[in-house]
Amino acid sequence: MVKRKFRSQYDGIRVRVAQSFLDEEGNPANGRTEQCHKKDCDINNILRKYDKTGLITHVNTSKAHYGDYTEVNEYQNSLNMVIQAQDMFSELPAEIRKKFANDPGNFFEFVTNPDNLDEMVKLGLAEQQEKPLPVSVVIENNPDGIVAKSE
Repeated sequence: MVKRKFRSQYDGIRVRVAQSFLDEEGNPANGRTEQCHKKDCDINNILRKYDKTGLITHVNTSKAHYGDYTEVNEYQNSLNMVIQAQDMFSELPAEIRKKFANDPGNFFEFVTNPDNLDEMVKLGLAEQQEKPLPVSVVIENNPDGIVAKSE
């Protein structure tokens, strides 16, 4: 029985592991890794820049957004809402869809703007709402000044 000694990091033996790639003729092949970023990725260069400037420049510069997103719909629910909106938009007449360049997003922006109510009535997308009477007219029609509410 052969006794084998397990290698450890403290036994002083260093085994270098490397993989070399050869082309069809047996010459060392050029790798596909871009070597132009080698200096930017070297930790010694990163720390040297940090010592000079006090800034770490190799990290992502985008800012994090924090907030309460507990009311955000689940992904599947959101997809279902989008699909339902697209289906409803595709059921509109072709002339109306063409007016919005066949884009449900443009249509959504149009219908959510209260200034477009008159145009929506003309297109048949909304019903004309009765405008409430001014308070002075209500008081003139009711001499007691009491407005009866109907329930």
